[in-house]
Amino acid sequence: MLTIINQLSVKPAYLDQVEAGFLEHLDLLKSCEGFCGFRFLKPIDESSACIVEVSWRDEAAFEAWKQSEHFKLSHANLGQFREAFTGPPKFGRFSVSADIPLKN
Repeated sequence: MLTIINQLSVKPAYLDQVEAGFLEHLDLLKSCEGFCGFRFLKPIDESSACIVEVSWRDEAAFEAWKQSEHFKLSHANLGQFREAFTGPPKFGRFSVSADIPLKN
């Protein structure tokens, strides 16, 4: 499994808008071949960044998504959030060596 993590430094006043922007396209993301999971982690305090975590079956599934219409659609309106961020995102790719599901 491959997990992509984006760390986003968001101004507090824009946090709800940025979260809504990510959640808006989840139904399409869930239908993508090889999609395994998504988490949007909101900071508890203003000193923390938002974390966006998306998991894929493998590198090929992630790369196929990046070439898809869904990717283009979900990234088409990023300009509207330009004022929301205090800096560029920090991006990381990780292989998953252990995955324990969350309890309800």
